[in-house]
Amino acid sequence: MTWDLQFLSEVYEAEDVQRALHKISDKYSGEIRVIEENGAKYIVVNVRSVDDDIGAPDSVLKNLQIEIQDQSLRRKIRKDTEQHRNLILAHTFSHLTRSNDG
Repeated sequence: MTWDLQFLSEVYEAEDVQRALHKISDKYSGEIRVIEENGAKYIVVNVRSVDDDIGAPDSVLKNLQIEIQDQSLRRKIRKDTEQHRNLILAHTFSHLTRSNDG
């Protein structure tokens, strides 16, 4: 069995969907494609069970939607905090480098 979920590509990225699919990859797989309808682009995920005996109850699809939203938020936070993380890493490694030089 297969099920389709659709997300606006202006809001989500394919990487968000890939990361979310990875979380359920023990029982489900997915194919990701981008389509355009009425001038809007969508990421469409075709979710299918790895085992034909496993269905996709609404709770699995709902949890996948929540996970995709979570991955999107994580991506945004990574982007927003990247400069701070780089500064911290640069400071840490510069300190180690200076102590090794002397």
